[in-house]
Amino acid sequence: MKKSIKMFALVSLVLMLAACSAGMPTGEGADTPTPVRVSLVQAGQLTQNTEIIGLTKAHQQVSIMPQVSAKLLDLHVKEGDSVTEGQLLAELDNKDLRTALELEQATLGLNQNQLASAQSRMKQVEASAKEAIVQAGKIDDQLEENINQARLAVEQAQLNVDAASIRVRQATSRLEDTSIYAPVSGSILSIGAVKNEMVGMQAPLFTIVTIDPLIVEAQVSAEQLHLLAVGEERTVHFSTTGENKPGIVDSVSPVANQSGLYPVTLKVANEEGEIRPGIPAKVLVPRVLADDTLLVPTDAVVEQGGEAYLYKVVDGTAQRVELTILHALTDLTAVQGELQDGDQVITRGQLTITDGKSVNIVEEGA
Repeated sequence: MKKSIKMFALVSLVLMLAACSAGMPTGEGADTPTPVRVSLVQAGQLTQNTEIIGLTKAHQQVSIMPQVSAKLLDLHVKEGDSVTEGQLLAELDNKDLRTALELEQATLGLNQNQLASAQSRMKQVEASAKEAIVQAGKIDDQLEENINQARLAVEQAQLNVDAASIRVRQATSRLEDTSIYAPVSGSILSIGAVKNEMVGMQAPLFTIVTIDPLIVEAQVSAEQLHLLAVGEERTVHFSTTGENKPGIVDSVSPVANQSGLYPVTLKVANEEGEIRPGIPAKVLVPRVLADDTLLVPTDAVVEQGGEAYLYKVVDGTAQRVELTILHALTDLTAVQGELQDGDQVITRGQLTITDGKSVNIVEEGA
């Protein structure tokens, strides 16, 4: 019996102590800092990009037409290849044209020999005329006729040489036309024939596009015309690569098209050729929403009951700062309040604290 009473008393004491411990907060628990994430206040201007949708296109498109009709013997490139100016693209069958050139060269040689003979004959006649003048003091009618005929023979031989020389140059040019070279640097967009197929001047054999610089074509409304001026630099975003590139406004049409919009073009450097024609692009034009102001992360701002405020960290405690919101974007908000550039403001954990609460910074953003 005494043993049972002692056990009951011990259990009761333990329960009372446990109840007292549970009901009375310790000083350590009351002062435990709340973990928070912070970012810095920035002084500057709040801007927002106006996006103008455009499409890329080649800077230049060149069609290469064969200048002679012949069989396509060799192709040295394929569609999609990058080529440089002067690079050999294809060779045509030149057998007949080479034979034609050899014949013209032979004719030229014959005419040159005939010219040399005529000139030699002319010298002989002139020598006879000089001798006649020395002996008789004059030349007779026959000698004068011989001089005229010799002069005409030289003139005709010279005409024949000149004509043959022209034909040789023409035949040489036709022969050279059987080797087709790239007139510009770029990429092979299309090839209009296959090996051993007859080609001619009726259709392009190659189409080359140049994509450096790349052209971005867009259309803007009358209200947006002031955003783009020729020569200005604008940022162009390409979603396919995820990168931004500088673009220079190249042209702004003074006349609206049938849709009531004004066509504009920008040139974008594309040295590596990683951006292709025909892909969408966004021309980003910054618009100032608030100038010379304080910028805080939008996540730091608490709006409640028609009021806006945030908490800044001062000596390890949270201080509530009332705000006037000037302009808010998804990431940043322009505000007025008792803040300075570089102040730490709470962006995570502010909903669970009160003014003057101790805080522990677990992560700091820019």
